[in-house]
Amino acid sequence: MSVRDKLNRLLGPSGGPSPERARVEGAMRGSRGRADIAEVVEGEDAGGGAFLVRRSHDLPGEFLEADPRRWAALAREPRWAAARHEDVAFLDLETTGLAGGTGTLAFLVGLARIRDGRLETRQLFLRSPAAEAAALALVEEHLVGCTHLVTFNGKCFDVPLLETRFVMHRRKLAALPHLDLLHPARRVWKRRLEDCTLGRLEAEVLGRPRQGDIDGAEIPQRWFDWLALGNARPLAPVIEHNRLDLVALAALAGRLARLREHPGEAAHASDLFSLGRMMARDGDERAEPTLDAALSRGAAEAAPELARVKKRRGAADAALPLWEMAAREPGRRGIEAGVELAKHYEHRAKDFARALAVTRGLLGRADLSGRDRADLEKRGARLEGKAAAQGLPARSFSTAPRNAAGSAGGPSP
Repeated sequence: MSVRDKLNRLLGPSGGPSPERARVEGAMRGSRGRADIAEVVEGEDAGGGAFLVRRSHDLPGEFLEADPRRWAALAREPRWAAARHEDVAFLDLETTGLAGGTGTLAFLVGLARIRDGRLETRQLFLRSPAAEAAALALVEEHLVGCTHLVTFNGKCFDVPLLETRFVMHRRKLAALPHLDLLHPARRVWKRRLEDCTLGRLEAEVLGRPRQGDIDGAEIPQRWFDWLALGNARPLAPVIEHNRLDLVALAALAGRLARLREHPGEAAHASDLFSLGRMMARDGDERAEPTLDAALSRGAAEAAPELARVKKRRGAADAALPLWEMAAREPGRRGIEAGVELAKHYEHRAKDFARALAVTRGLLGRADLSGRDRADLEKRGARLEGKAAAQGLPARSFSTAPRNAAGSAGGPSP
């Protein structure tokens, strides 16, 4: 639904009353009436219908303690390796909806960056859709000197939306190396937390739960109510919400960079495992000690990942007890570890009888997919032939006994 369509819902297509407007007026009945944004929030007129709110904050401790070079690994973007704290701009939008596209407007653009050793937030509020051109010109001006961008879910939403709005006004948003914190945050904390919204991370990871924060689902309607009735008081919590999001972005960026540099500081074993797995996939040589520490702290899921790291560096024998441990686990982890065990005995140890025993144990599991079973039966048939070639007693593979316990805990090599 376009901005015009939403306004028509409030005002009626011809400016007359509508059921939606009646709802808004009923909600506003008994309030103090009209109030401009300048009467509600301390700020300044920025021209063209835009209103600018500036605030200065102490730098979050997490941000100061982090090495910005670690953001290159988090972003998986080499251009971040040269970043400095003062080069970074943090961006967060409040919009008229989540659908995106040309019908969605960013009525509040929040930016933050380091100025004179402090975190300064600048929030550009649109008094009306007509103020967008002036606001975007100011966004462009405020980004001058910034070489890197940090958002939360900005790659999918904020930046594409802002790029679209810039194009509609014949402008071009600077293409900066972009770190979207949602993705590394999920890689580190998704195993432990139900969701990885910024508010949840702020409460659970940064230890700063918000009190009385507005529900994000209410935000678009408050701007439309303002357009209909001219009362900006309900928008004050929206601007505060956006400001807190910007500060949280800086703190979260710092915490992630700090953990990437010092993974042992992770508060939970599952977080430590997630860091180690992320490092392993990025080819970081510190993955092995990180996964080893996670395993020692009780994260059993670290065993197969640690085994893979050891195998890649040529320490297949050191990986063997880890595969054995993981093979007793239910689910995909146990199946995959059992297959790795069978491969080890077949290709490295040349112990075909042992490889065959492991394969038969896997076939006794109740949690195999049809593809798993077909692959294991093919492997078993091949191993029977190799075992027979070694002069070992040959038995029909199709009638070979299967490890019933494997259905619950995997093969016992």
